[in-house]
Amino acid sequence: MLNNLKKVITAGFAILILTGATGCFLDSRPFPTGELFLAVRERVETYGESLVTLEELTDFEWCRALYFRRPSATTEDIESALGISFDRPMDLVGGMIFVHNDELVYYEIFFDTFLDTSDPRRRFFVHVPTTRVQLLEHDDLFSVGRRDGLYWLSWRE
Repeated sequence: MLNNLKKVITAGFAILILTGATGCFLDSRPFPTGELFLAVRERVETYGESLVTLEELTDFEWCRALYFRRPSATTEDIESALGISFDRPMDLVGGMIFVHNDELVYYEIFFDTFLDTSDPRRRFFVHVPTTRVQLLEHDDLFSVGRRDGLYWLSWRE
């Protein structure tokens, strides 16, 4: 009986170590932290509804950015447009991906604002007129604002 208990405890520790190591690996990857949302919120709270370039909203280096809309955008669309491998979750409404020197430096997932408006991360609406993917430049102009508690970032062509 004591031998079986030792085996169960040893197996449990092995599982904890393996899942912990996997979690550390996954956590070291860029993860959507809401930086773009926070930059939009800060911009709106400081200047109100205004125009801003994408570069002004980011505090990291990037050379290419891509907006994608699900479900029509595929991983292949993203990889073809950016020329990099992209293996991050993208099963929600859409997102933006930032690349520097052919390396992913940041990405942010945008939730469907109509799913759960009590979650502040879901109170952010991004509008880029595309059904799949759209490459973005540093000087692309966006309007930002807030109405009824919903912040928005809208691409100006």
